[in-house]
Amino acid sequence: MLITSLLPLMTHYSLGFDLVAGPDETVTLTILPRKVAGATHNPQAAEARPISITANAAEIDAELERGADGALGQLIASRKTLADQIAQQREADEAAKTAAAQAAAV
Repeated sequence: MLITSLLPLMTHYSLGFDLVAGPDETVTLTILPRKVAGATHNPQAAEARPISITANAAEIDAELERGADGALGQLIASRKTLADQIAQQREADEAAKTAAAQAAAV
């Protein structure tokens, strides 16, 4: 069930996991989004940053079972949106610099 829930995310990212037991039956799950081999999408730095979740095992299972609709999916999506916005702003900045340089050359 867990892997099936994560399949939609895995179309865009390869996911690495690290589990560490904590006090009071808590677990820290660190998820490492990476580029899928052969994919055309190159995750930006913001998308590929590790994500850590600390809770009890049942809470983590329940959240991960929600797949793309859960906290993990929403966090990756918001990071992608932010990375897209940053890329668009950089493109606009470069276009403005080029236009300014061309105007100054005339």
